[in-house]
Amino acid sequence: MSEFVDLSLRAPLAASVNKYHAWMQGELLADQARPTPPSPLYHYTGEATLRGILEHQKLRCFVDNQ
Repeated sequence: MSEFVDLSLRAPLAASVNKYHAWMQGELLADQARPTPPSPLYHYTGEATLRGILEHQKLRCFVDNQ
């Protein structure tokens, strides 16, 4: 893993950014290692939301870990 380097940041802030970056990389790798759910996930939405998805060509997915 590479470290984030920004010479304009003071050392304590740069260290915090590097700590977060390392944590984030670990989380991404853990997510990639998890198995794909065996069945499709369905979610129903309203007309306005569907229009927004189609208009902006973006779909946002969130995981609720509760």
